Amino acid sequence: MIALVGQLGSGKTVFARGLCEGAGLQDSRLVTSPTYVLEQIYSARVPVHHYDLYRLSSPAEFIALGFEEHLGRSDVLVIEWADRAAGALPPDRLLVELSLDESEPTRRSIVFSGASSWAERMAKLGIEDG
Repeated sequence: MIALVGQLGSGKTVFARGLCEGAGLQDSRLVTSPTYVLEQIYSARVPVHHYDLYRLSSPAEFIALGFEEHLGRSDVLVIEWADRAAGALPPDRLLVELSLDESEPTRRSIVFSGASSWAERMAKLGIEDG
């Protein structure tokens, strides 16, 4: 599970598009913000479930989508606006915080942090936690 947080326009959907491309999705132009449908599923080497929680008002609404069915499988879950359902997310997730540079709007910063198995995965990739 990859939890994306950041203000509007910070690059959450672009990150999801790149993730899907890396997972082998043939046409990454298919990856758009699922704000109005809440979930998109992309067929790649592993299924990617792309959620957008911007319009949700509670973690219970996210649980009602049935995301938990996909935990523990090889599916990748990438969640935009994950902070809106933080209490419903499992602790073993990669948190990706994206932000805009206010002095240079085309520049973004990204901070990765993870618990449990993610900390070990990031260390293997040479990514510092936080």
